[in-house]
Amino acid sequence: LGFTCYNTPWGVALGHTGSTSSYNSTLFYFPERGVTFSIIANGVDLELVDELIDTNTEIRDGFLALLLG
Repeated sequence: LGFTCYNTPWGVALGHTGSTSSYNSTLFYFPERGVTFSIIANGVDLELVDELIDTNTEIRDGFLALLLG
């Protein structure tokens, strides 16, 4: 598991994202805010992975906007 720095609209996040034919996940930690966010989805067909990634990105950004403003 490797962590990456992400510049987001809510500040710098340390985290990891990943996907395969059966799941998609995101883990973000915002050290300046003391907030950790994780989302995991599973059970998707290989043909739908790109759609799942797009959907999870929308869900992630919506939750983070509510949580962090």
